[in-house]
Amino acid sequence: MPSFDATATAGVINGTNLMTLKVTSDTPKSTYQITRSIMKNITDLTQYVSGDMVMDVLQQPVVPTKADSSFSGLRQSLKAFALTFVGIALVFMYLSYRKQTIKSEKDLENLLDAKSLGMLYHERRFNSLSAFLKGKRNKYLVTDLTARFEFVERVKKIAAHISSEAHKREAKVILFTSVREHEGKSTVSANMALTLVQQNYKVLLIDGDMRRPTLHRLLVGSGDKVKVTLAALLTGKAELSDALIRHKEKDLFMLLNKRNFPNSTDIVSSENMAKLVESARAHFDFIIIDSPPMSLMADAEVLANLSDMSVLVVTYDSVLAEDLNDAIDSLRDCRADFAGCILNDVRTLPGERRTIGGYGGYGRYGHYGRYGKYGKYGTYNA
Repeated sequence: MPSFDATATAGVINGTNLMTLKVTSDTPKSTYQITRSIMKNITDLTQYVSGDMVMDVLQQPVVPTKADSSFSGLRQSLKAFALTFVGIALVFMYLSYRKQTIKSEKDLENLLDAKSLGMLYHERRFNSLSAFLKGKRNKYLVTDLTARFEFVERVKKIAAHISSEAHKREAKVILFTSVREHEGKSTVSANMALTLVQQNYKVLLIDGDMRRPTLHRLLVGSGDKVKVTLAALLTGKAELSDALIRHKEKDLFMLLNKRNFPNSTDIVSSENMAKLVESARAHFDFIIIDSPPMSLMADAEVLANLSDMSVLVVTYDSVLAEDLNDAIDSLRDCRADFAGCILNDVRTLPGERRTIGGYGGYGRYGHYGRYGKYGKYGTYNA
């Protein structure tokens, strides 16, 4: 062979006339064959060095059965897994950095045509392993005795900011919405209502999300406790006095739902809904409406045209800034005055310090029909 893919080294053992030959190759077979070839031709090669040298083989080469260096398959596998995991994490971090999503209050004001009304950090969904196994999620309400101090304080700051903005705009009806599902708008709506009541305001909380109602689970614990729904009231099947629920926080009243209504847009755009909101203005300091996400249906815009002020709940690093700006433009086209955004479910790195500082169109809807005579609204103090 003119060459071979191996490493061959030879050396003399100190103080002796013994010589060693070592060959390293990719496979045991090639290592053995190359070693034999060198030994076969070594006698001819030594004639060029010393004509009277005599060499004897003391140990014949054998086929190697294991590698010279120790190798741990498990250790190498773990190392490869760790490197792969780090690589994937770096790729996701890079992509997350490059995509235009909202990760801080600074992003809210730089990437969106809106101002920040406050920020809420991520909270644990389950208090314990037992709660996880039973599916008992935390409700994240300011009235919960287990709620963290920081969470309660941040909710209070946001509520104070929103009430201040409402007073500037002379707004009573406040709409809370989001671009997508699972952004926490219902939890934010419930906490805003509870906090405003604690600030001595009389509040009506309306669950306008008839496609995915959530407030009944947050505030009354079971749909069975909601005997008469808002939908029944608006379709003329019930009276206001039957549908109105009074919370244990005495000045909080609620109109709730407990099941999905495919024709939700028709219901919320009815004349009865408009009459309900208009009548409630005379009896409450604030009316909070929890609306469906804007990306799913036109309900949010319909309800925004019945409201005085709107707020967009934005989940941390979730929705593209472009989509958020489109939603903000849609809200600005409605009757309600767009106040700003609440950044929700903010994640932090381990050890990162948290502070509680200052905070900084769907076309024509068509004809919806009549739902029957609404009747008198009665009194809200009943």
